[in-house]
Amino acid sequence: MRAREPLTAFHQTTTLDLGARNPRTAALPEFSEQEEVMQRRVLGKTGLELTIIGFGGYHLIEVPRKEVDHLLNAYLDAGGNYIETAAQYGDGLSEKKIGEAVSGRRDGFILATKTVKRTHMEALASLEESLKNLRTDHVDIFYMHEPQTVDEAKQIMASGGAMEAAQEAKRAGKTRFIGVSDTENPLGFFTRFRTMTTTF
Repeated sequence: MRAREPLTAFHQTTTLDLGARNPRTAALPEFSEQEEVMQRRVLGKTGLELTIIGFGGYHLIEVPRKEVDHLLNAYLDAGGNYIETAAQYGDGLSEKKIGEAVSGRRDGFILATKTVKRTHMEALASLEESLKNLRTDHVDIFYMHEPQTVDEAKQIMASGGAMEAAQEAKRAGKTRFIGVSDTENPLGFFTRFRTMTTTF
């Protein structure tokens, strides 16, 4: 299965040298109280205000834990507030590194994870494992990741499918919103989705 990160937009006048400074020992540039470090955008109808530079977790599987701590904390210190990962990134390794590095700052950022599981039981188990890895009791967005065909969409949306698990998790407070990510056939998926009432 392909492992791809969604593209992130960025503000051309914002420069972040995350790899060159340690937030534990060096100060970030000073900004006035009125100046925003990063611009934010509201995500759809969720009301979530995301910084336009997000932090994708896929490549954290290749980064030593000490550097992950450095990078994630520097990103948050610079005003970033959106961290996204997935259960299948390194078989949970990305999630574990994020949990170790910034779970103590959980109230300060929007957290999203993904699953490629298509059944109710598998998707729910995937989310539970993700919450354990991330050291949190909830994520802000739980994505159905990489549905590439109409048949996959039907499986996700069917009785006993992954969407039922996502809705159950939302009712239980384990995710605030439900999303779909990295689909090459959005028309087929959302045609099927129109019959549902879940709020993304």
